[in-house]
Amino acid sequence: MPARMQAVALDEEPPPPRAPRSDGPRRRVPLAAVLAGVLALVGVVAVQVTLDARDRMREDRLSGVAGVLQPVDGPLHALWHLGGGEEQLVGVPVAGRAVSVRSGLWRGDLDEQGWTPAEDATIRGYDARTGRPVWQVLFPLDAVESAELRRRPSEPRWTWCEALTGPRLLCALTSPALGGTRVAVIDGIDGRVLTTRALPEGAAWTTSGADLVVATRQSVPHGTGQGSAVGWLVVATDATTGAAQWHVRVPGVRPVDRVVPGTDRAVTDAELSARDGRVLLVHSGHAWSMADGRVERDVSVGVDGWAELGPGGALVWAPWSRPSEVRGLLVLADGREVPVRERLAAVTVDDGSADDVLLLSGTVATDTLVARDARTGDVRWTARGVTTPAVVLDGVVSAGTVDGVAAWRAATGERLLAVDLDGSPVFVGTDGYSLVAFAADGTLHGLAPDDGASRWTRDASTVLADTAGLHRVTAWDRHLLLTLTDGSAVLLASG
Repeated sequence: MPARMQAVALDEEPPPPRAPRSDGPRRRVPLAAVLAGVLALVGVVAVQVTLDARDRMREDRLSGVAGVLQPVDGPLHALWHLGGGEEQLVGVPVAGRAVSVRSGLWRGDLDEQGWTPAEDATIRGYDARTGRPVWQVLFPLDAVESAELRRRPSEPRWTWCEALTGPRLLCALTSPALGGTRVAVIDGIDGRVLTTRALPEGAAWTTSGADLVVATRQSVPHGTGQGSAVGWLVVATDATTGAAQWHVRVPGVRPVDRVVPGTDRAVTDAELSARDGRVLLVHSGHAWSMADGRVERDVSVGVDGWAELGPGGALVWAPWSRPSEVRGLLVLADGREVPVRERLAAVTVDDGSADDVLLLSGTVATDTLVARDARTGDVRWTARGVTTPAVVLDGVVSAGTVDGVAAWRAATGERLLAVDLDGSPVFVGTDGYSLVAFAADGTLHGLAPDDGASRWTRDASTVLADTAGLHRVTAWDRHLLLTLTDGSAVLLASG
């Protein structure tokens, strides 16, 4: 009988239950590492967020500081070209417009200061980003006055425009042919003429915010003991509406003719300027500073010269000529007078981080930068060989020198860096993070502000075929404006 496979039941004991596997220690090690990594990442992100927030705060703060440039983040190119020696830009854009004044035709170059008067001044508004013409206004507006200027082409004339608060600018044309000055307020957006007025011959004017400030001669009544004294009435009005803001009568003084250096021409007109809401009138060896409709300073120096309003309520006066023989005068905010042989130093950027120091430049040693205590007038430090306007940023003063660029701590004068650029740069500025130096050979240098290390260089020869034709470099609307010796201009951009 054949064999068969039969199922056989086996009696086996079930295996003992397995003890639960413990992975605790082996899992805690990677978990701790993950947690540490997460915490590190959070820390890095937090630090980066803090740094980004600080950068944004710094950018916001510096965006309101005049003269700060945009970061240079690529090759240079021309944003636009202006004129062929026939136009000059107003100092700042108005309502997104680059406004130019064409009041004459250049012959030769700017170094010769040669020009022939145009028949009419032309005020043009261009798109500040593209250079596209948007509007133009012929000046003077009156056809009779325009014909009079054409009839008397040899008469001197001056056309000047200044930006007002808001989207407006004020333009003035002065000529003996007109018997005074003609003023017009122009809308910067579309070029509409909003208002006009005539100022008498010999009147001085300036702008302060939205106001037009005018000083006119006033005869001093007989019997005052002043002899042939001349007084002044200073009136501030809203430039657009004409609404009166304030007025001041300046006491009469004996007139002193001012001889313009290098000429045989005597000038008896007053000079008027404004800064930070203060107004300064200068005439016949006197300087009066006014604020809020009152005279705050009456400074008499005996001889004629020029005076400037400084930061923090200071005033600086300097003689027209012979500065080695005639001292100037620094008037501090509290009225204290300090004899000096200096005038206010030109500053391209000032972030307000060195308000306890007044920067002056020598009138005898003209390459000397002098830092005086703003409270006492004492000299804190001096630097020789300075060749460009200064930059004040983060408590440090930087400037071009005969060799390159140098920087000093504003409070003490400690020299922080000296960079050799094989000669004096044409311009020194800042984008808020780097010092920006435009060398005479057309190279743009970005320098670290703490040690002067080179961060980048850019070649401007791609924009300027002939750097020998470069007349001046200035900061304009956060860009570099290059003015050439033929009077034309190029606005540089990067990226």
